[in-house]
Amino acid sequence: MTTRSILFSTLGCFCFLVCACNGTSPEAPKPGANSTVPAATQPTTAAAPIAPLTSFRVEWISQQVPTEMEVLKWYDATITLRNPTNVLWPARGPIPGSVNIAYHWSSPQGKLLVLDGERTPFPHDIGPGETIKLDKVRVIAPASPGEYRLQISLVQEGVSWFESQGAKTITVPVKVR
Repeated sequence: MTTRSILFSTLGCFCFLVCACNGTSPEAPKPGANSTVPAATQPTTAAAPIAPLTSFRVEWISQQVPTEMEVLKWYDATITLRNPTNVLWPARGPIPGSVNIAYHWSSPQGKLLVLDGERTPFPHDIGPGETIKLDKVRVIAPASPGEYRLQISLVQEGVSWFESQGAKTITVPVKVR
């Protein structure tokens, strides 16, 4: 008898927790066309899967990057680039699937020190063949003085860095004081 009581108590607790965690109960209204639940509070569907770009190429036109920086200070670089592909680069900020300009810091010998530098979003989607000039590509200098290499690249968030797919990057030697 004790085993049966424990089993029913456990099953009852489990059912209660499942209903509570899922936010549903037999009495709860179901969102839908005839629902009394306001549209703003209705659950949203799961996000669509991230669509990787079919081509990860970039053409760097020009860059103006400070070659001397102070530790942990923000700097703005000016970068002009072109989308040489036939694929649109979505610009929705740092969310999965969007394309942003970002950077890495490494030692002069190539040892990676900072993989995920600050993201600079594009002001709009970049169409195939489009050229864009970005005046405020944000870069934060490393925390310690020394000689570094700043590698500027593009990243499709949640998918891949462009250079991992064979794209060229901009690499600039920087002295940090």
